[in-house]
This record gives sequence, C-alpha cells and structure tokens, in this order.
Amino acid sequence: MIITTLGLVTTAGQTVGFAILLLIVLGIVHLAWRDEWEKVDRGEISYRLDTPDDEHTAPGRPQNLRALPCGEYLQTPHWKRKREDKLRAVGRRCQVCNHGPDTLEVHHRTYERLGQELDEDLTVLCRACHSTFHDHRGLSR
Repeated sequence: MIITTLGLVTTAGQTVGFAILLLIVLGIVHLAWRDEWEKVDRGEISYRLDTPDDEHTAPGRPQNLRALPCGEYLQTPHWKRKREDKLRAVGRRCQVCNHGPDTLEVHHRTYERLGQELDEDLTVLCRACHSTFHDHRGLSR
C-alpha cells in the first residue's frame, strides 16, 4: 500500500487522488474566469471573436493603445473604464485634499504603461490640486 499526499491509500487511491486534484485545479480556473464572464454578461467587456487577434477588447489586451497619442488615448473606452474604476476605488474624492466628486481628474503618475496602467500609476486629484501639481511639479504650495 502507498499513502499519497491527499491521504488516500493504495495505488488505486492514487488515481482517485489525481482525479480530486484535477477537480480542484478546474475549480480554481472556473473561479478565476467567473468574474470575467459575469462582466461579459453585464456588457462591461466583450470578447469579439470576429476580429483579428490584436483587436480584441479583453482586459489586459488593449488594442495597441500604447501607440496612440495621449489625447486620443484619453478618448478610448479602455481609458474611460480605467478612469471610472480608479474614481470608484478611491470613493470619488481627491487623494490629496479629500474634495468631493464635482471636479475630479485622474492624473497619470507615469506614462510608462500608457494603455496598460497599474492602479498605482494613477492618482485622483481635484482640479485645484491637479493644477497645483502641474504648475509646481508637486503639491507643496
């Protein structure tokens, strides 16, 4: 008799252990993709199978957005979604002065990953703090 890592006994148990392990892995994959498919169902994202590979609009695969001039990029659905996600994540408040939702702008701390921004690449600022930042290259007044 052989004891497997799942605690099953005998060589026949190894086959059962492998089947259980396979089911666990498939369950993890299902959980990882479940959120994506729920977004597709709600219409938040789409996987267009009728277009060339580089034009898919799936998350993490923006369509050559890095090649766009910044002004054009800021008009894309990808940026609008990214901007809205950041505003929602910080409670629609300026991250410096805590000013309310009326005059908020999302500032790029770096343009290195334009089109594939990380959360920490973006900062929500009210118009006054954003102007101060650009006028003085920082937020000290």
